[in-house]
Amino acid sequence: MAVLANKQWTGELIQMKLYIDVNTVYITDSLGVYDSLGVYDSNGTLTSLIESVSFSKSDGNTNVNPLGVASSDSVGLKIYDINDALSPANLNGPYAGKLTNGLKVEINKSSDGGKTWNPYGIYYTNSFSGSYSNGYHDLVSISASDRLNILGNTPVPELPVYANVTIKELIVALFTALGYTEDEYYIDPKLNFDILWGVLPGTKVRDFFNSVCQRTFARVTVNSTGVVRFIPALQLATEYNTLTVGPTDIGTLKNSNSNNINYSKVNVKYDVYGTTADATVLSRDGVSLALGHNEISDIQFSNTVVCIKNVYIRYKSELSLAKIENVEYQAYQRAMVLSLDVLNANVFEVSIRVDAVVLTTIEKTASVSLDTGIRSGLTEYTLDTNNQMTDEEAQQLCNDIVDYIKTLENTIEISGTILTPDLSIGDEITIENTGTMYDGVYKVTKLQVEFGQTYSLGATLLRVESSDNEGDSSDNEEDSTEDGTV
Repeated sequence: MAVLANKQWTGELIQMKLYIDVNTVYITDSLGVYDSLGVYDSNGTLTSLIESVSFSKSDGNTNVNPLGVASSDSVGLKIYDINDALSPANLNGPYAGKLTNGLKVEINKSSDGGKTWNPYGIYYTNSFSGSYSNGYHDLVSISASDRLNILGNTPVPELPVYANVTIKELIVALFTALGYTEDEYYIDPKLNFDILWGVLPGTKVRDFFNSVCQRTFARVTVNSTGVVRFIPALQLATEYNTLTVGPTDIGTLKNSNSNNINYSKVNVKYDVYGTTADATVLSRDGVSLALGHNEISDIQFSNTVVCIKNVYIRYKSELSLAKIENVEYQAYQRAMVLSLDVLNANVFEVSIRVDAVVLTTIEKTASVSLDTGIRSGLTEYTLDTNNQMTDEEAQQLCNDIVDYIKTLENTIEISGTILTPDLSIGDEITIENTGTMYDGVYKVTKLQVEFGQTYSLGATLLRVESSDNEGDSSDNEEDSTEDGTV
């Protein structure tokens, strides 16, 4: 926990670095102070500045689906450029044909008038737009989202993690397979627990993230330096910022029940924990192998494999001279790479059979009925996890969803404030001395931050227990020591 130094905005400036290609970076800021980098022309005329920038940040939950999906934070910029260099239709400009989606946008923030800059977000462009009217080029608009958008669409690689693993091990295996370093992601120690089989459903990373969030009741966010963070959905995380505010700091407070959550029952569908069966997952005949080292990498399983039991290889050779040695394999959940050495002569009519232990699907449903009173228009919320769980785990997840639905009734919105832009998703805000029902301890779940001719910050806050009163504080310290951070 870290106490934020300033309650309110202190006139921070915003800088944008747009990485157009390996040799070109377009830089501008909210005051156009970069004369040494070409923002001013040779006559001292201002050629570029950020007119406004808007940040939309969220922990990813939606109003109707309490667990939500892994969603990206976004930024929108409006930029004045006298030469219209950032307009995608400017075919005579210096960046013609280069203003495409997926370009890196680095946002920095300065508290000392532009002498030093600190990271405030890494995003990737979604769109550029410009216009022309009344004889002048209008502001160019750029929209971008954080790396969750790109990462979420990435196919899940085969993960060599199987039995008796932890959620943390699965996440680490995924990021390692994707080429990420340990300082590019963080797993809160509160989320780690053991599972029997290291299998999470889905073919895209977004599906993997959502499965992790379902199993651990977590959120996935990206911080200002681009680190992907897995943090609790209901609790405060192990690491967070805290801020205490009073009546003169918080602008307008609003509470409402417009979330459209009106459930009579919550259901969790799941697969029975530990159900497996023996199966032949590969039977291939007529394979030819050349003399020397051979690798067969196109083996795909139709089942989810948790353990290879046997690999059988039968073959014929010319004059019975050939010999197969050094048979090795690397097995994954849906695939296998088989390597072997052929000695003396080529072999043909090779038959390969692989027997394995596979997951089987026996579906069950855990449910919790809610007190409906005399309400009408009720619906049931059903979460279809496709995950293997024990009955106790499924029931606990069901209870957690119910608790979250009830907690949403305690959300409030702050608007019209100039609170510090250093606030982040998951931070703690304590409201005190208003003498109203709004006094209490909250977790930040949404932020809307606007820099322009004026500055404003709006936030959605979820009421939580004070960190000093959390019953699991001693457990948290133990978990932090044991698991550390990634």
